[in-house]
Amino acid sequence: MGMGALAGAQMKQGRIIYERTSEIQSRVRKGGAKDFEESTIKDVRTYQLLFANNKSVFELVPDVSALSQKEEGQGRSIIIGGAPGVLFANLDKNITVEEIDFNGQALLIEDEIEKLKWKKTDETKTLLGYKVFKATAPNVVTRTMPAMENGQMKMMQVTDTVQVEAWYCPEIPVAVGPNLPGQLEGAILELKQENGRDVFKAVEVSKKVSESDVKEPKKGKRISVEDFRKEEKKAAEAMSERLRARSRQ
Repeated sequence: MGMGALAGAQMKQGRIIYERTSEIQSRVRKGGAKDFEESTIKDVRTYQLLFANNKSVFELVPDVSALSQKEEGQGRSIIIGGAPGVLFANLDKNITVEEIDFNGQALLIEDEIEKLKWKKTDETKTLLGYKVFKATAPNVVTRTMPAMENGQMKMMQVTDTVQVEAWYCPEIPVAVGPNLPGQLEGAILELKQENGRDVFKAVEVSKKVSESDVKEPKKGKRISVEDFRKEEKKAAEAMSERLRARSRQ
């Protein structure tokens, strides 16, 4: 839906549908110890962003499921369902609450919204009939990854800085976007990360939203992001121990 249907008034509430495309490098052993076949897996998922009253909910579209798999050049294109969690944001209170399933336990992770150091540009383009502006910023992310230490495989938390590229729309004057609420003077309609290997792109914009759906999740144990990092570290250490035990067998 473009400007023809929505022109005339700024949107303060609505629903944005995003298609997320992630490229994942895969190595599959073909036979010998050093004989690997590398390919690129494309993971395609559909998300929705609901926003009203300066609040937002970002989540995987509930009815997405494993739909198709096809060969595409050297890699595969996959549409996958799942439940990576629900991210609620209250822009007035400057907080997020993320509902996730962690080791079989429902958690509600509360965190403050930290505004990135955006570099805004005059570069524009049109997306779904809306004029969007380009902005870039570094974003610090924490990942749990396998790593070798003293000849042993361990799961370690690694902090990395990635560059993000956002295309935001002042005609939708609410600071919302995929996984990055409270950032820019308009909804982010396209977000590129990992040098373009991870992209959220709006495919539909609508004014239709039920305000009752834009609510804070309540299911799960409430925990601060600092305490969650501690739980992640414990889980990573337990997995490291399992890997070491397996290597000794």
